[in-house]
Amino acid sequence: MNRKAGAVLVLVATFILGGLAGGVLHFIYRNQVPPIPAAQGQSARPPGDLVQDMAAALGLDDGQKRELKRIFEQSRERYRTLSLQFRPQYDALRKETDDQIRRILRKDQVALYDRLLKEGRERHKPQGSSIGPRGNGLRPPAEPLPPRNQN
Repeated sequence: MNRKAGAVLVLVATFILGGLAGGVLHFIYRNQVPPIPAAQGQSARPPGDLVQDMAAALGLDDGQKRELKRIFEQSRERYRTLSLQFRPQYDALRKETDDQIRRILRKDQVALYDRLLKEGRERHKPQGSSIGPRGNGLRPPAEPLPPRNQN
């Protein structure tokens, strides 16, 4: 195996392992961490404080929390680098997929599909991150659909 193929294989394995780790952590977070009620007159703890949530769920000590935070900070930079590296390929695949879907739709459906994509992608814009939007952004439109034209 040449060096380039080996490097690609390492990158693919990194993405797969990162996805698995993220899925496991998400499962733990969603299923094991009880919601934290807000104190009267105060808002709940800010979302996204994964270190604190995991510390509570797993009973981590201060040293483990520091190490977990360090691991997340290092991983964040690596994920960001990989995301930026593969963003053009991701965007090209998304455009290709959208174009294939448009080809099977009627004209009135294409306009609605484009509107759904635009609304969904605006809703999923990253906040404070260089990593792009997640998901395909499809959800029912915010306003009622116009009557359907049966052509």
